[in-house]
Parts: sequence; structure tokens; C-alpha cells
Amino acid sequence: MNTSEENKFLIAFGKNLRLIRKSKGVTQENLANVMGIEVSQISRIERGIIRCTLFMHPLS
Repeated sequence: MNTSEENKFLIAFGKNLRLIRKSKGVTQENLANVMGIEVSQISRIERGIIRCTLFMHPLS
């Protein structure tokens, strides 16, 4: 995947994450607490600025 494709993917992923999070009534703060990361990281992921590692939460 080249840089342009990766950027498009990150932006699309972030938009989908935001849509799903909001549809479930979860705040960025709630999600960050569950994932054990800073709220600012959720914001940057949703804006497609940073990559993240996906994992299955043990409560899912």
C-alpha cells in the first residue's frame, strides 16, 4: 500500500470508528478508558492522523 492509499484508508477507518462509536452512545473518553489509551489518541485515530493496532477486547 502506498502512502496515498494508506492515508485514505486511515481517514476512512477513523470515520467508520466515529460513526460506530456514536451509534453505540460511547464517548471518546469512554472508549479511551476501555482501551487504556489517552482520549487524544482516539481523536487522532478518528481524524486519520495516526494508526492503531486492532485487538479483541476480552469483554466483547
